[in-house]
Amino acid sequence: MIMQHQSYREIENLNNLLILDIDHVKLLNYDFHQTLYFPRNIISFVLKADNGNNDYYEDIAADKKLVFEPGYILFLPLNTGIRFERSLKTKTITLHFALEFIFGMDVFVDCKHCVRVYDPASVNRIQQYLVEPDKLRASCGIRQELLNFCYRFWPERINLNNALIYQYEDVLNYTRAHCNAQLTVATLAEMKHQRQEVFSRNFKKALGQSPHAFIQKILIQKISSMLLGPASIKEIAEELKFSSEFYLSRFFAKHIGIPPKQFKIMYGNSK
Repeated sequence: MIMQHQSYREIENLNNLLILDIDHVKLLNYDFHQTLYFPRNIISFVLKADNGNNDYYEDIAADKKLVFEPGYILFLPLNTGIRFERSLKTKTITLHFALEFIFGMDVFVDCKHCVRVYDPASVNRIQQYLVEPDKLRASCGIRQELLNFCYRFWPERINLNNALIYQYEDVLNYTRAHCNAQLTVATLAEMKHQRQEVFSRNFKKALGQSPHAFIQKILIQKISSMLLGPASIKEIAEELKFSSEFYLSRFFAKHIGIPPKQFKIMYGNSK
């Protein structure tokens, strides 16, 4: 038997490191007016909206309003300053997600502006997935829809040095698994047998951000993810080793723009 084949090893390796994590899928219809810096990517599929264009997401950095209209998709990259102007006249299917290279490195982290696109076919498919009796199949369909959107609006530039990042895979995995309020840059530096200042410089060169900023980002993601579940804020503070519920609340509000109690009411399972 004669066989000819061509291997795409780099694509295989990168695919194993590309992780799609969806932690919020909800039909939203609520009154909310506030500015947030959200730790996850947000994508909203608009089903119904105010005909007077009074409901919108405002991209603060771009001074741009993304008006809600039926059939449109609105995409908000993580950490973008967004002014939420929503009333009960607007109904969306909204997903919070991360598309990460290795752990904690979202491919949209350097995207500074939001996207608004008319795609009624995609909006209709998302609706159909939510009523699909086979929930596992529905999950597959939602992931496919989301990945198609990400591929379509892929960042123009991703500031990641793949060769350097592989050197820090153990640190990234450890941070994702063990991140809490007491984790320090010194601990991560010890893992690489480097002085803290040398480690911080090398880490930033490889990943485009300081290890301190990376720890804070992962900690915010952990808190927001846990707030979606049944745990109380006090229980979350204890598990993540904050000295008190007060300090967790202050840390979260500083980075997100709203206290964790309000976040939990808006997005948690109790809603």
